[in-house]
Amino acid sequence: MRPLELDYSGRRSRVTLEAVAWFGVGLLVLAVSVTQYGEVTEALERQESRLDSLRAQLDRTAKASERRVAEAKAREPELKEAKAVLRRLAMPWEGVFGALEHATRVHRDRIRVLGVQPDVEKGLVLLTGEAKDFGELMDYLDRIGNSGMLRRVRLVNHQVQTDVAGRPIRFYAVAEWKTEL
Repeated sequence: MRPLELDYSGRRSRVTLEAVAWFGVGLLVLAVSVTQYGEVTEALERQESRLDSLRAQLDRTAKASERRVAEAKAREPELKEAKAVLRRLAMPWEGVFGALEHATRVHRDRIRVLGVQPDVEKGLVLLTGEAKDFGELMDYLDRIGNSGMLRRVRLVNHQVQTDVAGRPIRFYAVAEWKTEL
């Protein structure tokens, strides 16, 4: 048996080749780990930067879309009014005025049309006028109804104007358009 060597002084350090090799391997692993940590940190920062850029772009796009939607909603009343004007302009005015002129021409000075008010949505026309007598008025309304342009001509109201010379009859009549609008 070999004698037991106990050294309590602690002065001597034994550095072996194996310990140095393991220390070198540890340093190498540490260097590789630090390098990889740096690369992963840089990649993560690039991805976060790109994500922030994409979020900002998405926010700008969303705000632009919201602004376009708000502008479209703000223009909706204008568009509705423009469509109503277009419907009024697209109505067959020549036929209506031709029917009224033809019926009025037959009655010459005995019927005067004072106003023609269309209601495009309902497809109605309100006629306002004056007639010399009631028989002429009824014949006039029949002629309008038989014109082919207007139908269901109805006398809505009439009143003898006692304060006007000749005592004309002021009338209001409603007619429906025959053509689809």
